[in-house]
Amino acid sequence: MRTLGRAFGERRVLIVLDNCEDVLEPVNRVGSELLRTCPALKLLATSREPIGAAGEVVVAVAPLSLPEAEAGHDPAVLAASESVRLFVERAAAASPAFALGASNAEAVAEICRRLDGIPLAIELAAARVRMLSLDEIVARLGDRFRLLTAGGRGAAGRHQTLRATIQWSADHLSDDERELFVRLAVFVGAWSLESAVAVAGAGRDEFEVLDALTRLVDRSLVVVTPAGARETRYRYLETVRHFALERLAEAGDEATLRDRHLDYFLRIAEESETRLAGADQKQWLPRLDVEHSDLLAAHGWCGADEVRAVRGLHLAAAMWRYWSARGHYELAERTMREALGRPGAHLRNTDRAAVLVRAGGNALGRGDYDAARPLVEESLAIADELGDRVGVARCLGMLATIALFQGALEEARRRSLDCLSAYRDLGRPAGVANALQTLANVALQQGDLDEAHLRYEEALEALAGTGDERNIALILSDFGRVATRKGDWEGGRARLATALGLARGVGARREAAYGLEGAAELLAAKGDAASAVRILGASQSLRGLIGSPLTAAEAAEQEALLDRLRGALGADAWTTHLTAGRSLAFEAALDQAISWLEWGEAGAGAVEQAARTQAP
Repeated sequence: MRTLGRAFGERRVLIVLDNCEDVLEPVNRVGSELLRTCPALKLLATSREPIGAAGEVVVAVAPLSLPEAEAGHDPAVLAASESVRLFVERAAAASPAFALGASNAEAVAEICRRLDGIPLAIELAAARVRMLSLDEIVARLGDRFRLLTAGGRGAAGRHQTLRATIQWSADHLSDDERELFVRLAVFVGAWSLESAVAVAGAGRDEFEVLDALTRLVDRSLVVVTPAGARETRYRYLETVRHFALERLAEAGDEATLRDRHLDYFLRIAEESETRLAGADQKQWLPRLDVEHSDLLAAHGWCGADEVRAVRGLHLAAAMWRYWSARGHYELAERTMREALGRPGAHLRNTDRAAVLVRAGGNALGRGDYDAARPLVEESLAIADELGDRVGVARCLGMLATIALFQGALEEARRRSLDCLSAYRDLGRPAGVANALQTLANVALQQGDLDEAHLRYEEALEALAGTGDERNIALILSDFGRVATRKGDWEGGRARLATALGLARGVGARREAAYGLEGAAELLAAKGDAASAVRILGASQSLRGLIGSPLTAAEAAEQEALLDRLRGALGADAWTTHLTAGRSLAFEAALDQAISWLEWGEAGAGAVEQAARTQAP
């Protein structure tokens, strides 16, 4: 040590030490002494965990960059990512005929994404192209630890297989760290400290869990994902989670952990159902976006037996409001069908009734009216049997909406009046507002604009103070149409601009589609045919994306409007504007529509130009 100290002295020297995780204590001791005696000396060390030396600055080395999900199949775009470039380089070394092209770009991108950009994993996968096609490699990634191995004498043992690499890190954990490492595998997505304590804490308080979690992060087994000022999230790279899941299965308490996971996420789903009906929508929708993969995993675990199947019904019913807000109609249909079809889920109880009526609402949103009605009728029968007044009122409202969408206006009016009476007796303002809105929609289709105006106004009054921005946006969109048809363009403009602003604020796509269609009708009435066509194109694209078609009456109205606009613009210009509108992303479409409503075409043009300038 003295010899080194004398040799370096005051000289500016950089010493690079690689793979220090095996010799942390000696590196700490020697490095600290050298830094103390040689003031101009710098140490650069690579290690799977911090050295622990005084003054140490830790720089985490992230995995290689991944191809963007929006990159498509363009080889040139995909090759911009580090992980794809490494795969292509190593694959060509293993099989000189290999080249990235349009036919294999998608498979290469999927391999890199599923391997989280981990260099060793990508190199081992690329080496397999000598013996397997890319599709065969993708198909075997579920058993990645057997797939991603390499022989040869040149690498250290822990670098010859992916499993050995992670095993080396796991072997250096203490007992409490190892226990938490295994238990956290029950999470599919990113978890919070709160959820880690509740599900995997095993009786530890949050500070004990935080300490153990910190050590897992230090050992490069857990990735920290900052989630803004409110909450930090943690996650496993998928390959690390595969390893931890194997250990969880071996531990023998996987069912207990999955039950705790289900308990926790069922509580979240139950709370979200209330929160999404009020002023907390803006906070809870993004939270559920983050938790969604684990909520779906909890749903999957409910298929394990009949007792859990009943809880699965409760979970599916509670999630409907979120799925509806985000336009996840196909996912909701599949999930609720699974929940209803499980052994143990056929008991005629309130949970089954709740899923049935929401499944009917989901089918209604997808335009499948024939499927919607029997689901709601079965729910109504169960609610009647059980004396569930809220369930009965909910079903009456849904049957009214089904009748409205099918054009049975008298049935829709009768059902809505019964629903309105039931919700008023129960003191439920949101239900009252929904019944009034359906009555207003009936009047609108019948051409009674004064009746529609009155009912929409009453519906908004019922929702005053609730903070339910999704429903307020929907009602304001229809209210704006009434104003347009009565010639009150200023009233229509103000209501539609507010509706679209609310829909944008909570990311409500179905509600946004209605607002866009109302805005298009107003702009057409004002003679701005080009803007109207563009907005209708954006609405068509949005409805196609979420799988929520127009009703027959709405489709007929829109087709008639488009025909008038084609006559005003000419076929070529009409097609150009419609195509341009269909290409707009969700946020861009709302920005342009709101700009048109607030500032006219010049303001919307400025927004469009800004979007083009910022585009890559």
